[in-house]
Amino acid sequence: MHGRGGAWNRGDADSAASRQGCQGPPFAGCCQLLRAAGASTVSSAKPARMGPFQKEQPPMTEFAEVSARPVQLLVLDPRQPGWPAALAAAGADTAVLLLDAGHDGLQQIAEVAKEYAPLKTIHLPEHGTPGQALLGRTVLDAAHLAETSWLLARIGEALAPEGVLRLGGEPGRGVLGRRLADLVAEAAGRAVLTVRQAPLRALTAVTPWSHSGTPGFPAMASV
Repeated sequence: MHGRGGAWNRGDADSAASRQGCQGPPFAGCCQLLRAAGASTVSSAKPARMGPFQKEQPPMTEFAEVSARPVQLLVLDPRQPGWPAALAAAGADTAVLLLDAGHDGLQQIAEVAKEYAPLKTIHLPEHGTPGQALLGRTVLDAAHLAETSWLLARIGEALAPEGVLRLGGEPGRGVLGRRLADLVAEAAGRAVLTVRQAPLRALTAVTPWSHSGTPGFPAMASV
């Protein structure tokens, strides 16, 4: 594992074992960019040598096979139970970031999200208690919002205008979870969704979401 950003072989997600070399820019602390979706594969071929009876063929041009740019960022905390399963369930349009538990998690998210902006969705780690998310060494709750609001604003800037933050698992549960979602939405300037009791489902699965409204986003009833 590289200290600053690294790529992860998806086939090794369940065993949490083999890692590849760093492909991206350095990020804050020692966060791991486990899978960077949207990588390009470029290949060029030279024309084969002609035989005595062959006609000249037009040269083969360089071509590029480009997969879709990631539109989602899934953020995992290594203390989050079952995070390899969440990694394996991530879709092809999703970049996956594993936080370094010893560094500021919001700063790590802000730096990586900026590289992929504009994103449609950022999934925050499902680690913590109702109304409190643990992101690396950062505590995200009502009591610490004043000192983290500037980083939340940076994360919001990495989202498209219609983009959303998703606060799942324990941090988004109950009245405290909805309160935290409201505060994060205000600081980030983007909508925040909370999910109830579906922490490790595939990101493409249909799950019950509640909506925390921000200016420009219609409010929806909580589930």
